Amino acid sequence: MKKMIIGIHGLGNKPPANILKDWWLRAMREGLTRLNFDTKEIPFELVFWADILHPELLDTEISDKHQPGYVEEPYVPGSTTGDPLRESLRAKLFKYVDKQLDSIFLDEDMTLNLAGVTDVIIRKYFGDLGAYFQDDCVSLTNQDCSARKHIQDRLLTVLKKYSGYDILLVGHSMGSIVAFDILSRYADELKINTFVTIGSPLGLPFIMGRELARQRSQNPDLKRPMVPESIQKQWINLADIEDKVAMDHALNDDYLKNQKGVGIEDHAVYNDYAIDGKRNPHKSFGYLRTPEFSGILEGFLTSPSRSSWRDSFVTFVDRLQQKFQLVWNQIRKKSDDKVLEE
Repeated sequence: MKKMIIGIHGLGNKPPANILKDWWLRAMREGLTRLNFDTKEIPFELVFWADILHPELLDTEISDKHQPGYVEEPYVPGSTTGDPLRESLRAKLFKYVDKQLDSIFLDEDMTLNLAGVTDVIIRKYFGDLGAYFQDDCVSLTNQDCSARKHIQDRLLTVLKKYSGYDILLVGHSMGSIVAFDILSRYADELKINTFVTIGSPLGLPFIMGRELARQRSQNPDLKRPMVPESIQKQWINLADIEDKVAMDHALNDDYLKNQKGVGIEDHAVYNDYAIDGKRNPHKSFGYLRTPEFSGILEGFLTSPSRSSWRDSFVTFVDRLQQKFQLVWNQIRKKSDDKVLEE
């Protein structure tokens, strides 16, 4: 079975799709090179949706920082030095803040509380996400359309395109929310090997509450939202503890395992992305070259296809059953013929 890495980007305006795809690939290769892994071939497709909410994309040809469309954070090589800060005071503070946020925005049964307030927060601090949740359409003027549907359709189309492949799906920031939505809604149609979330806000209470409310419409007894059934092997969540978007950097205690027993494996990582001496611990390029992500990528690309082994085994069992049935029918026929002769 062939393998494919599919990525979906996060919040904010972006440069054109071909440039962003190249930057993601360069970041992945950089991480593999650091660990002396093979970088010759990375089968990769980027799901690009920034143009749906931003009619004028960023332009890498603009050199004036004060001009609209200037790319403030292009891909740049990272540094191999840095303190991972895994158990820092900030990490402990985030855990405390996470609990307080949950108590403020979620009732005891995890029903979303203060919905009006959370809508204001989303619109102010997560503009693209506000348009997504409001089912609004910004750039496709004079059409009866939905931003959410168009964004989701882009990902759904690519996932269906590679339905016969072993898939590693990478969702950054808001892209992880879009991916979670699609994997949940089309669980019967989509099967992926591994889901990797980087810099994901899926642990924020006002996002968790929305997901749980949607899932409860089909299963009223749910206590927490569930890992989508479409994830066959693993969901790995990577978060820098200084990433403000991924403030709740541990998702394992927020989502129930799916029926296959797939839960969430959390890893605190150090995102080394910096430009002009200023670090951005939320940037996708930094996540894509962490040793943790590089290990996941290498393991996925070099391991035997689990689906292929399973399919071969099922085929073997089917053939064995057919052979047994054939022999059994022959024995019964001979027995019946003998009875008739007597």
